[in-house]
Amino acid sequence: MNSEMTENLRAQSLVLLDQLLEWAMSPQFYAQIGAIVVALIVAQFATKAIHNRVSFLREEPKSGRFLVVQKLLFAAAGLLRPVLIVTALALAAQVLDAS
Repeated sequence: MNSEMTENLRAQSLVLLDQLLEWAMSPQFYAQIGAIVVALIVAQFATKAIHNRVSFLREEPKSGRFLVVQKLLFAAAGLLRPVLIVTALALAAQVLDAS
């Protein structure tokens, strides 16, 4: 029984390896990897640019118009990068589907 399980695992591993090799040889795979890398870089730069330009994302607001909204946005500032990453990846997926 142990030999049968080992042989079954080996066969499944070979099927998986064949699929991975097929994907690795596809130009579409490289386009997807490139789109992911570009999306992550764009999201990182956009996060830094937005964070540097919007004062209430850097330091907690003490006064001003819409103080409650500013405080909520300050509290959610840590979510800016993940939201931009998801948005950039969604845009990259749309671009790749269109091509």
